[in-house]
Amino acid sequence: MADDNLNTLVMFEGKQFRRAWLDGVCYYCIVDIIEIVTDSPQARVYWSQLKGRLKSEGFAATKENIIRIKLPSFKDGKLYEMECCTRSNLLRILLSVPSPKVEPFRAWLVQLAEEAIEGAKEPAAVERLRAKYRALGRSERWIQTRIDADAAGSIQSGTAIQ
Repeated sequence: MADDNLNTLVMFEGKQFRRAWLDGVCYYCIVDIIEIVTDSPQARVYWSQLKGRLKSEGFAATKENIIRIKLPSFKDGKLYEMECCTRSNLLRILLSVPSPKVEPFRAWLVQLAEEAIEGAKEPAAVERLRAKYRALGRSERWIQTRIDADAAGSIQSGTAIQ
């Protein structure tokens, strides 16, 4: 894993999804999120159909902001290119998903962002975060890169997610 591409697993209601920090921006694996909010066993097919719907709804700009990032597979751990997007684009995509699980996920994502903003305002919170990462065995370089990425995300989008 490159230093500028920090892949992390995140949990929502007991289900994991992948995200990656790339050049200080947080990207979310779209297929993982689709699987969580739809409970679809064929999340890739669902996402493929949803992309077509997004275009017909006139949201081509959202599709243009989707990038491919190599992420480890849940099944075999190998790296595969996955379609990913930023939080703001993910929130837009989720508007087109007719599922009762979408709103709790959206609310949770916003709550994480708000907590990160509050945490970034306190130097003590940054030190607690450093201690947490040290306890997880992360290197000082990894910790600094992650904290810098969180701060950059906060500056670029008005929020940062930890």
